[in-house]
Amino acid sequence: MTLSNADLAVLGVTVAVGGMYIFRGSLFNSGSASPSRPLPGTKPAAGADPGVDPRDFVAKMKAGKKRLVIFYGSQTGTAEEYAIRLAKEAKSRFGLGSLVCDPEEYDFENLDELPEDCAAIFVVATYGEGEPTDNAVQLMQNLGDESFAFSKGEHRLEGLKYVVFGLGNKTYEHYNAIARILDNHLETMGAVRIGERGEGDDDKSMEEDYLAWKDGMWAAFSQAMGVEEGAGAESPDFVVSEVSSIDQSKVYLGELSARAMLKKLGTDKEYYNQVIHDGCLKLGEVLQLAAGNDIHAIPNAENTTPWNIPFDVIISAIPRLQPRYYSISSSPKLHPNLIHVTCVVLKYESLESEMSKAKWVFGVGSNYILNLKMAHHGETAPLLSEDGETPAHVSGPTYAIHGPRSAYASGEVYKAPVHVRRSTFRLPTNPKSPVIMIGPGTGVAPFRGFVQERVALARKAIEKNGPDALKDWGQMYLYYGCRGENEDYLYKDEWPSYAADLKGKFTMRTAFSRSGPRKPDGSKIYVQDLFWEDRQQVADAVLNQKAYIYICGDAKNMSKQVEDTLAKILADAKGVSSEEGHKEVKTLKERSRLMLDVWS
Repeated sequence: MTLSNADLAVLGVTVAVGGMYIFRGSLFNSGSASPSRPLPGTKPAAGADPGVDPRDFVAKMKAGKKRLVIFYGSQTGTAEEYAIRLAKEAKSRFGLGSLVCDPEEYDFENLDELPEDCAAIFVVATYGEGEPTDNAVQLMQNLGDESFAFSKGEHRLEGLKYVVFGLGNKTYEHYNAIARILDNHLETMGAVRIGERGEGDDDKSMEEDYLAWKDGMWAAFSQAMGVEEGAGAESPDFVVSEVSSIDQSKVYLGELSARAMLKKLGTDKEYYNQVIHDGCLKLGEVLQLAAGNDIHAIPNAENTTPWNIPFDVIISAIPRLQPRYYSISSSPKLHPNLIHVTCVVLKYESLESEMSKAKWVFGVGSNYILNLKMAHHGETAPLLSEDGETPAHVSGPTYAIHGPRSAYASGEVYKAPVHVRRSTFRLPTNPKSPVIMIGPGTGVAPFRGFVQERVALARKAIEKNGPDALKDWGQMYLYYGCRGENEDYLYKDEWPSYAADLKGKFTMRTAFSRSGPRKPDGSKIYVQDLFWEDRQQVADAVLNQKAYIYICGDAKNMSKQVEDTLAKILADAKGVSSEEGHKEVKTLKERSRLMLDVWS
């Protein structure tokens, strides 16, 4: 998918830190522990059994007569959604109730007390460089620590029945590492896995991997748990009644029915991709298609077939909106009361198919930020045209940015629900350490913050110790790439002033894929090519000056190519094989001298 120049709007969005504390009273509970962890002495939730320890999942299962406990290790909410889906399917298939748990909110000493007719399901994502998600850190530590004793005094889980589904991305080196490690820990402790371990690949199709895995797992589950499918759905599929007269036009004569179409969508991957994925169809549009309605007409009573679906079923089928994560592109040392975000506003046309026409699709998070920016500056959204020449006919989405009961708006100031997440992707504390940063496109966001951090420190150092204060500081190297110098060169006017503040301790190299120079064979020059051109300088910084390397941006292509280039640079410098070069890269990662913030 290629965005035109008009499509690409890069925003430096500034959010007052005070706005982050809007929700202190309800979200952060100033002075308390983590909001997701129940505090000692807190009043139990309405409907909770006052006699049950809120951190004892076994007691909760017994009190609720549930036979499954499902733990999810989730960073962005995806693993949680799959955990909820497994709980719903266990109920619909077998009539089994489940307790879906955030592992951070429970203790695991009594995992060995899980009743024999029960099972544990683990839905865990792998985060960063083969790390557990924040809420699963304690779980993984307990399972992996041989000195950790369960309630029976041993680090054993004999006979515990369990299921594992992992969420990962094959563009990362440690693909589904946490699911595999967890599976190994449980097996070592004597637990018995039900079915095969599931592994979803977010780089291709997490959903397809999940669907391909779950049917085999449920078959094994049925046998292991001694349950029969159908126990959760005792009502018949049809109701038979006699009628005295009938409208012949409504008699089914073998046409493609809504049931058949929906079944095909659920079983045929190519058909699903063509109709739903490529067409970017919403739930209502799918139901209209299945009923034979025109999804391009404005729905009304005449052209829309009503569906007899309980509203609670529809609501439960709609996934919750997940938080959007952006790298902070500013330094609190230079902007103590502000947070900057660098964001590409997403807008593209879906693919046309025999079922649906092409339509504009808008990114939910990025267009929300755009709406905030326009409201703050009193701007209006321009109408969009397909080719930039014909009359515009499509407007972007609008949002209720005033918030519930206008709680987020005060004059020209708009508040937004913001949460700052901890990160290990940060500068070394010693400014004498050289830093190498590779971040094309919006991947430059955290590096703008890094450079600002050094600028703030440099100003103080020079003010205190004079113009030679930076003499022994490490060099900062930034490799940045975009389409064109005058098209999407982010913060173009800022970098020279930062270089001036750092007195020669900041070097920036740029690769312009459309307007820049080409290789002798005519191919484009990218950041990894500039990285290779500077191989002697890079090797010296890494091997002799103990430089730190940071990569931010595309995981599928750029990140891997930069890592391969680094491995080649180190192998050549040390006179060793390519395999040894990759081992050097792995060592840098293990020592936190090579850090990645990448996405696909």
